Amino acid sequence: MQLGIEFVLSSLFVIIILLPLYLYRKRIFRFLYDKNDISLFVKNIQIYLSNNIANIKFDYSIVKKVEHEHDSRIKQTLIVEDLVSQFANFSYSLGTQRPVNKDNLWATYEQESKPLNGKSPKDLIRRKEVSWRRDHERCNRCGIKIRLMESHLMLVKPIEKGGTYHFENMAIFCSDCYRLLNSKNVDTTVKDLKLQDILMDKAIIQF
Repeated sequence: MQLGIEFVLSSLFVIIILLPLYLYRKRIFRFLYDKNDISLFVKNIQIYLSNNIANIKFDYSIVKKVEHEHDSRIKQTLIVEDLVSQFANFSYSLGTQRPVNKDNLWATYEQESKPLNGKSPKDLIRRKEVSWRRDHERCNRCGIKIRLMESHLMLVKPIEKGGTYHFENMAIFCSDCYRLLNSKNVDTTVKDLKLQDILMDKAIIQF
């Protein structure tokens, strides 16, 4: 009987000692958890970027550069900021686009392709959709797959400079790339890109 009581008391003592260690294990061994969490965070980002931003090859050397930082939240922020900066500063040249098969053109296509009194053609929405399908529903700059309603149309050569509404002069972009291509200050625009929010949503250590 006495041994049974001693065993129970010993067990309770061990539990009392180990319970705080278990409850606060992340704080006590934070450096270990941070390392694992950051690795998972980087892996998730790499998978997302490689599967979605097909046209841009990202450099992940920033991960090594922030190893000295003890706060995982700061690490995550620095990594995301660097990758989004690479996205924003990706070298891209807007040029003549692929034509559309003549079988897919319509009777008034050629007539409506020429600007008239500064007005857009009546079939502009149709032209945008055909351009979007021609580009396999992807952004011309970064390669991300986009829905038609979220895509943006840009003319390679502006109308005021002699451009037309022919398909060869029409390019499709995602909202981020469209904003960057029309931005007068990339450093300011980069802070409001959707990509930044998407990557930060993959954070393991939440803010």
